[in-house]
Amino acid sequence: IHGYVSYPTMLSGGLYPLALLLHGNHGNCRPSDWDSTGTDPSRDDACAISNDNACPAGYTPTPNAQGLVSLAETLTARGYVVTSIDANAINCREQSSGGVEDGFIGERAELVIQHMRQWQIWASAGGAPFASLFVGHVDMGHVVLFGHSRGAEAVAEVPQTFAASTDVAGIALSAIFSLAPTNFDDPQPGALPFATLVPICDGDVFTYTGVQLYDRRLRLSGAKGPGVQFFMGHADHDHFNTEWVFDDNAFDMPSCNQGEVEDAPAQPRVLEVLVGTWLDEVVPAGSTLKPWMRAVGDMPPSIASYAAGTYPLDLRRSFSSPSLLKIDNFESGSLAQNL
Repeated sequence: IHGYVSYPTMLSGGLYPLALLLHGNHGNCRPSDWDSTGTDPSRDDACAISNDNACPAGYTPTPNAQGLVSLAETLTARGYVVTSIDANAINCREQSSGGVEDGFIGERAELVIQHMRQWQIWASAGGAPFASLFVGHVDMGHVVLFGHSRGAEAVAEVPQTFAASTDVAGIALSAIFSLAPTNFDDPQPGALPFATLVPICDGDVFTYTGVQLYDRRLRLSGAKGPGVQFFMGHADHDHFNTEWVFDDNAFDMPSCNQGEVEDAPAQPRVLEVLVGTWLDEVVPAGSTLKPWMRAVGDMPPSIASYAAGTYPLDLRRSFSSPSLLKIDNFESGSLAQNL
């Protein structure tokens, strides 16, 4: 159990929901001559198979979890206890079985649930390394999840895995946000409020599989929470994590030409706004989405100004109402009558 923990300094102020963040698949060992400018791919983070987060001589563990610190601290300022989970020990284990790549999504989902179990202990009985710091101050009935890339698919798979899990009494999920998710296991996020962000210049998940997660949930029958899908123009895959300094369009299959990708600082700022506002709107009881999140009207100028970068903010939005009326399933083949 490794992670970066951020929490309000005034814990005595009451119960704070728990937010768990899960980074994506990335090199887990950083060379001593790492290129922080992101210009020499031969000096990027490397992969090593590790069961204990250790690295060989000449390397230190890549701080993938700390790459989401700006998001973690933004959520803390909004009243959350936050853990950015370190999944380095699962990364770098891709393999092909029968021609199908394994993203170890199920293992990542189990890791998230194990962190929930651990937080249930810290919130009730306490224990190392926090002693009684969080006892009585963490609202385990309102747990929200955020993930990036393989982590984004994993948090979307958590509801299925969680439903079949043991030792999770008193823990309840409230909302999920998936950033640039993969789609190895065809996860079904379920009826929870669900949002996804698809970067249009994603040179890694260049097939935009986040759309599939959103559409799969859209077709879910029965009542469900609201859903939102964002497309962000000029955004690449890597720069939402501040420790991933390379432009995936430069070294992977490009979705946009080099020179058309947003500058790195703007992407985490957009993420802070979207995830923070999304959770503000769906976690409190009786709350409703702001019009701009329901694709009605423009985003507030203050947000566009905060998120400003090389390009004007280009954020497309789709909204899934909690209630839908199906007018056809296209199974009859008739153009004259729907079913």
